[in-house]
Amino acid sequence: IIMVAFAATGSSFYSVQDDFSMAPGDTAVLGEYEIKYLGKTKQVRSDRIEQRADVIVYKNGELIKRLHPGYAFYPSFSMAATRAGIRQSPAEDLYILASEFSEDGRALFRVHINPLIIWLWLAGPVMVLGTVVALWPERQKAAVAISILKNVPPTA
Repeated sequence: IIMVAFAATGSSFYSVQDDFSMAPGDTAVLGEYEIKYLGKTKQVRSDRIEQRADVIVYKNGELIKRLHPGYAFYPSFSMAATRAGIRQSPAEDLYILASEFSEDGRALFRVHINPLIIWLWLAGPVMVLGTVVALWPERQKAAVAISILKNVPPTA
């Protein structure tokens, strides 16, 4: 429960988000992260049309990860599904969502920095393990063997 409270407090009070409209080659800064948008790709598949951004993420000037956020549009259902670019670490998670792409290559991004989220995921198994340990039956004392030795009738 302490892990859940710790994670919920950190993610509620210290999360940061911002929206950026970027052209290929543009760079945006949020917190310690620098996000560089390289461009977009479009793939037509049999059941969907995918558009993805190519994004490089730096933290404190050091290359961290290359992400490909985007979305897929399913024409037969008239439905779109967003696919986030995610970078996870024990300290914080970085989510990049690309919601719109224009013909000139610009893209609209929403960037979230959520600290301590992994601790919420780790708290679940810890709580289950703690519940199992708490509910584990105690060993019964051998009252029958003791009562036989003392010539006392056993009690149930």
